[in-house]
Amino acid sequence: MKIFRLGLALSALGLGCLSSTALAEEETNLTLEDVIFDANYTAQFLGPKTILQLKEGDPTPVLEALAKSGLAEKTKFMQLPPQLKPAKPKYETPPNLPETRKWQNEESDASFLIYVSAEGKVESLYCYSHSDKIFALSVARAILKWRFNPAMYGDTALPVLYQHTATFRSIMNPTFRDASDGKNNTGSPANTPMPQSAPQ
Repeated sequence: MKIFRLGLALSALGLGCLSSTALAEEETNLTLEDVIFDANYTAQFLGPKTILQLKEGDPTPVLEALAKSGLAEKTKFMQLPPQLKPAKPKYETPPNLPETRKWQNEESDASFLIYVSAEGKVESLYCYSHSDKIFALSVARAILKWRFNPAMYGDTALPVLYQHTATFRSIMNPTFRDASDGKNNTGSPANTPMPQSAPQ
């Protein structure tokens, strides 16, 4: 399998975000929170052109995030052409949330742009939208362990910027509305949605 790189071969922090010796000493104390909410770290991987792999649906939020973050100024984005085989997760680690959090009556979501290398590794990620920072960090820790089948053009593997949104729904929602009768009912693990975090 041939390998084609569009970005820079950088790695560090266990996130694959920085590797230059000059930067290593300065960035030693960086935390995951410092990195995933700052698009500059992901920008270091982007070449003149970057393939953008979006989920189905309205691309407007992602395109707005690219413009607001400055990533659109760093590279020219091209949506995944139909002749390319898209990247697909082959190993997904679910987020590890505190047990008490799983039973809270609330929903959380977090949206990421994940730089997937031609080898199928997660090299960097940027959280461009979230409703809850703790949830976003939990998802980010899990995503860093994911592995992908890379995007392919014939027998050539290509890196992509992969869009992913994770959503969490509580295991037991104390009251939920049954759309069929319009009444509030007591929830139970058997009839309420389980956490959803892995890509479809």
